[in-house]
Amino acid sequence: MAFVRYKVVNGRKYYQLVRNYREGGKHKQQMLCHLGLHESLEAAIESQRQKVASVEGVASELREEAERKKAELLNDFAEQLAGELPSFPEVYARMLELEEERVSIEKQWGQQAISPTNGWSPMWEWYDKWELVERAYDYYETLASAKYAEIGIRAERSTLNKLLRLWSVSKLGSKFLDF
Repeated sequence: MAFVRYKVVNGRKYYQLVRNYREGGKHKQQMLCHLGLHESLEAAIESQRQKVASVEGVASELREEAERKKAELLNDFAEQLAGELPSFPEVYARMLELEEERVSIEKQWGQQAISPTNGWSPMWEWYDKWELVERAYDYYETLASAKYAEIGIRAERSTLNKLLRLWSVSKLGSKFLDF
């Protein structure tokens, strides 16, 4: 029969769902799942449902934010992009090129590049190029965060499904826990 036990770690109680069985005439215990700080399987299930909902919300917001950034990029830089974003490796390579260009401009022009006296600066042209690359990089960063959150959703759902399976089996009786 499955039951909940706790173990104290660093002064905190952590709960586990376990079952007793006999093997070779000896009593043994099998840990079925960790419940964390929750004293019951039902409490752990409810907490896990909340985690899934929370991570789903974060992933949805990140996907929407990435799509908004992409649309803004394609609109604001329509002429340079011709309706298509460069790939992440292209964006990253361009960032490295522009960083080298910035260093070169600063070496060549010195303080004049940063605060021009004649009203023109080579850095202004550089900033125009940099803005596109920086915003494209930001888009890809947001997109990666959304994908990472989606991986988190799968992990949290997997944990929830395990808890729900254990809950349903525990309601059927202990003979079904002998796996």
